[in-house]
Amino acid sequence: MKKAKTIQKPSFKKMLLKRLVTGFIITLVLFTSALITASIVYKNYIYDKGQDRAIERLNYIESKLDDFQKGKTEYHDINSFIIDINSYMISEACYESVEKKPYIACRMLDKDKKVIADTSQLMKLQVNDYYDPDTFQSVYLCHPDVYDDVYAAVMQFSKQIDERSGDGKEYGVFVYQAYLDGKYFYPRLSLRSMNKEDFYNNANAPDEWKEWKEEEAIEFYPKDTGSMRYVEYKDKKMMLYFTAYEDYSDSAVESTLDEYINGDMFKEGKYKNVFVFKYPFYPPQQTAEPQPEYTLVCAFPYSFIGRFPLLVSVSAVGAFFVTLLIVFISARISCTDRKAQYEIFTARQETTNAMAHDLKTPLTSIAGYTEMLQSDMNPEKQKHYLSMISKNVEQMNNIITDILDLAKSEAGAKLLDTEEISVEDICRQSINDLSGAFETNQLTCELDVQKNAVIKADKTLFTQALNNLLHNASVYSKPGTSVTATLTDKFLRIENTPEHMPKLSAEELVKPFVKDNSYRGENSGSGVGLAIAKQDLERMGFEMKIEMKDDRFIVTQIF
Repeated sequence: MKKAKTIQKPSFKKMLLKRLVTGFIITLVLFTSALITASIVYKNYIYDKGQDRAIERLNYIESKLDDFQKGKTEYHDINSFIIDINSYMISEACYESVEKKPYIACRMLDKDKKVIADTSQLMKLQVNDYYDPDTFQSVYLCHPDVYDDVYAAVMQFSKQIDERSGDGKEYGVFVYQAYLDGKYFYPRLSLRSMNKEDFYNNANAPDEWKEWKEEEAIEFYPKDTGSMRYVEYKDKKMMLYFTAYEDYSDSAVESTLDEYINGDMFKEGKYKNVFVFKYPFYPPQQTAEPQPEYTLVCAFPYSFIGRFPLLVSVSAVGAFFVTLLIVFISARISCTDRKAQYEIFTARQETTNAMAHDLKTPLTSIAGYTEMLQSDMNPEKQKHYLSMISKNVEQMNNIITDILDLAKSEAGAKLLDTEEISVEDICRQSINDLSGAFETNQLTCELDVQKNAVIKADKTLFTQALNNLLHNASVYSKPGTSVTATLTDKFLRIENTPEHMPKLSAEELVKPFVKDNSYRGENSGSGVGLAIAKQDLERMGFEMKIEMKDDRFIVTQIF
């Protein structure tokens, strides 16, 4: 035997949590699929571009190497040559970022895998010494021990320059003094200023740089400088050109190179976005045996996530909120629908219980009178018993008729036959038809026509609704009071004075077979009149409103 199906009261919170789990799983799968697809497309595109840029690096370095070997350049040692290559790679890295080309990170390594040129070093000092031809246009890199601190100071001075804009001065960050240690430098970094007028008149040429006034300076000298060479700005005799590029480097690519060089270097197949070029280095004029080979390692952004972390993050957050919004809306709609179903289910249960109660009352009376009829042979009493049985049968018949009328009204089976009708005429006819009920209950009924209303409605259905409302007023009014019907062209209001003011709300009273406890058990009707009237009026596009003010019960039909 199948268990009776019941409808549980919906919980928005439970429904939302359940759908959130499902929604986020689906979103995660779709987002991951989209990310994988984008990564594959990006890899296919960037691989060719990255390879081209790496080959450009190699061609440049090989041409410089060839010139150096043949003595065609002004550099006279490997250190100067390597610094020049490093400067080239740094500059190209910056230009690539500006032009939105694939960024290439490069390292040049010696035979011991020591990095001798690095694109992550984005600060350099160019020294022009007219007294020492060997250092003419030599380029030095900021020492790794102070690199981060110097870069932070450059950014701090740059911020101050922005804050001081508009004060009539030009500002710049300079290195006028430094210590040189091999290919590296330790600077004295200074923030300097010059009046705009002087700047535009005579400060554009390098020999006038001495006119800049020092505002603030920070020294980054090491403790032991005994073996180092000290250089300082001396007009044309010793020119120091300090360059601090913005940090265009791609951290993901730089990390790939670090991992590659420090770990599984030269392992085939693991790093598909890394190109390795090896070549022997020959001293100038080939006066000695070839030295061990140098290695150029280049990498480009192969990872879509690593290259575009902000885009991926924003997309993920966007997908999260879109999913949350869709899940919330769908859960709200579903919860509303299920709540309506639950209310219908509950209302039918209440209606069934009320119907059973209303039918059981006369049925119990009939059983009791039948039993007394069988045991009492007194003709007068038997006549009374039969009268009461007939009365209860009539009550049951009225209840069943009301049930059928309610079913028809809920189903809306009958097609509307709309026509223009006079509300005043129907009111007068209904009052006349129910005059007997009003007289029986010692009531008077008055019609106050302030303005007649001619409406489009189904005459039979409208009359049925009005009869239910007037009959309801005749049944529940206090004897000796008056029922008033007020008509305008906008509404019809029916007022009566109940013998007991209902304790139920207006929403409860329009439910089928719902009656106030004050009337429960009395032979006063089934309690479906208001429900049928409301459904009939709404089918025709009208509204029914119930109010309880002071001792008056008011039902208004709004056209």
